[in-house]
Amino acid sequence: MPRLHPRVKWALPRLAGLAILAWVLHRVGPGAFVGAFVRVGPWWFLAALALNVPHLACKLERWHVLLGHCGIALGRRRAGAAYLAGIALGAFTPGRAGEFFRAWFPVRQAGAPLATSLATVLADRLYDLALMLVLSAAAAPFLLGASWVVTGAGAVAALLGALFLLRRPLRRVLSRLRVRLGLSDDQKDLFLGALTTCAARWPAPLAFTVAGHLFLNLQVWLLARAIGADVGFVESLLLFSVANTVALLPVSVLGLGTREAVLGALFVLAGHAELHGVTVALSFFLLGSIPVTLAGAALLLWPAGSSTPRPTPDP
Repeated sequence: MPRLHPRVKWALPRLAGLAILAWVLHRVGPGAFVGAFVRVGPWWFLAALALNVPHLACKLERWHVLLGHCGIALGRRRAGAAYLAGIALGAFTPGRAGEFFRAWFPVRQAGAPLATSLATVLADRLYDLALMLVLSAAAAPFLLGASWVVTGAGAVAALLGALFLLRRPLRRVLSRLRVRLGLSDDQKDLFLGALTTCAARWPAPLAFTVAGHLFLNLQVWLLARAIGADVGFVESLLLFSVANTVALLPVSVLGLGTREAVLGALFVLAGHAELHGVTVALSFFLLGSIPVTLAGAALLLWPAGSSTPRPTPDP
C-alpha cells in the first residue's frame, strides 16, 4: 500500500472541517448567511475588529507574567512578537501545537533554559483550556434549564472533580509531552518545577485569562447582536465556549467548520436560529482569527523588524 506524502496526510483531516462548513452553509443557505453577515455594518465591524487588541493584550500580559514568575526577562515587544508568531504556526498544527514555537524566543533572546520556556508556554495554554472547560461544563446545566446558581455550582464541581480524577493521568501526559518536546531526563525537574511555579502563582495569570475571555466573548456577543440574535452576554459566553473547545479538534484549520456546526446546533438548543449561530461563528473566524493569524504570519515572513527567529526545519 503506497504511503501518503506528509503534506497529504496533514491536509486530509483538515478537509473534514471544510466539508462540515460546506454542509452547514448548505443547511442555512449561503444567501441567508451573506444577508446576515452584511447586517453587521461598518461600525459593528470595526468594534468587533478593535476588540482583538485588548483580548490579545491580556493574553500577552499573562505570558509575560508567567515568564517573570520563572525568572525570564523578556520585553513586552519581543514577547508580543513571539505570541503572534506562535498563533500563526499554531493555526496549522493539530491542537495548535505550533504555538510551542514561541518558546524559542526567550531561549534565543534572553538566554532562558528551553525546559523553563516550554513550561511557560504549556502553562499559558492550560490556563485558557481550563477556563474553556469550566465554561463548557457550565453550559450543560444551562441548556437543561437549570438556574444560574446550579449552573455555577456544577461548573465548579466539574472542575474540582476533574482535578481530583486526572492527577495521575496528568502526570503521565506531562511525562510523554516532555519526551515529545525533546527534553532530556536532566531537564525534567526544571520543566516540572517551572510548571509548578506557574500553577502556584495563579492569581495574576487567572485574572488575565478571565479578562481575555471576556473581551473575546464581548466580540462574539456584539456580532450576535449586530445580526439580530436575541442572546444575552452570559448565554453567548457559555455557548461559544463549548464551540471553541470543540474547535480544538484537529479536523480543521483554526476550527473552521466545527465551530460553525457546533454553535449553530447550540443556538437551536437554546431556542435561537441556527443561521445566527453559524453566522456568529464564521464572522468571528473572519474578524477575529484571520487578522490575528495574518499579523503573526507577517512577523514570520518579515522578521527583521521584530527580531523574530525563523522556524528551523527538522533535520
